[in-house]
Amino acid sequence: MPYLLEIKNRLLIICGGTILVTVILFLYKETLLFIILKPTMYQNTSLYLICTNITEGFMSYWYLVTIFCFHFFIIFLIIHAYFFMVPGIYQYEKKLIQFYLFIYLNFLLFLILIFYKILLPCSWDFFYKIISVNANNVITQQKTIKLFFEIKINEYLDFFFKLYFFCILLAQVFFVLSIKLNDVYKKSKFTSIKFYRKRLYFLFFILSTLITPPDVISQLIIGGIFILMLEVTIFVIILKNQYNDR
Repeated sequence: MPYLLEIKNRLLIICGGTILVTVILFLYKETLLFIILKPTMYQNTSLYLICTNITEGFMSYWYLVTIFCFHFFIIFLIIHAYFFMVPGIYQYEKKLIQFYLFIYLNFLLFLILIFYKILLPCSWDFFYKIISVNANNVITQQKTIKLFFEIKINEYLDFFFKLYFFCILLAQVFFVLSIKLNDVYKKSKFTSIKFYRKRLYFLFFILSTLITPPDVISQLIIGGIFILMLEVTIFVIILKNQYNDR
């Protein structure tokens, strides 16, 4: 069947593209490591990473490259799935898919930017200062125990990507929320949105508490950003539906 042949060819293109990207990224593995280290290199810290066995450096680089390649694989898969389905769907379905892809990509890119520019540096700076204060207290008290901060490369990667994937999960949450809000607008034109706003605001501050260090200012900033994202989403949904009604 022609569509089975097309699926086969697209899968071969996706796999071939992913393998090519893997080779290229592995050649520039030091650049990738610098990219994920950059947010924490300007926090007045003398950051360096250590390895404790002969294979740890290679495996850490491979882990880093694999995660980046997985992102490219998902992008290739979404692009090919979209162009495979487009000839067989209605025009309004095509516009709906494009709208939700636009919403999701904006959520994803914005939350990654927040993670990279605000969340990661603030978290790193907060915990590093605690270590520095404890070390200084030990030294001034003339105790024999001193604290020296040395982080392994795999531990830093775990810290980075756990926080990163939590933000990716938040993008999924906001995406599902936008779909629900779009359905609510079509049914009730947001007549009961005031009731849900309070609950959503409370939920956003709980989420900001989970992903930020125990710092009230950081929690308020991230919570405020989530609220702003909600209001912008509501505004875009209203504009989109009013435009379609004309």
